[in-house]
Amino acid sequence: MKVVKEHSVWEQIGTLSGTAQKTFDFSQYEEICLVTTCSGNAKLFYTVKIPVIVLNEDKIHVCNGGYTTGTGAECEWEISKTSCRLLACYVGGTNYTGSATTIYAR
Repeated sequence: MKVVKEHSVWEQIGTLSGTAQKTFDFSQYEEICLVTTCSGNAKLFYTVKIPVIVLNEDKIHVCNGGYTTGTGAECEWEISKTSCRLLACYVGGTNYTGSATTIYAR
């Protein structure tokens, strides 16, 4: 049974455009996966998996990558049990706030 659970199919449940906040009901899922395509580099994807059990009404920030001024890359999202938004998508010191995020859940 554990093998079946670990290989559950991801379902696309929504998208984010830029840094606009969007309302979602994540409570019916076990895990959320955020995938952001960087508008400054179409080959660069940022991903993060978040267990729904850690979400509540307070917003938390989750990151992917390590950013230092002028170099590196980082993506940051703000998520709660009822909303999500992209905060930043940095590559080489430039913030590509027009990046698109796809939200998957299982």
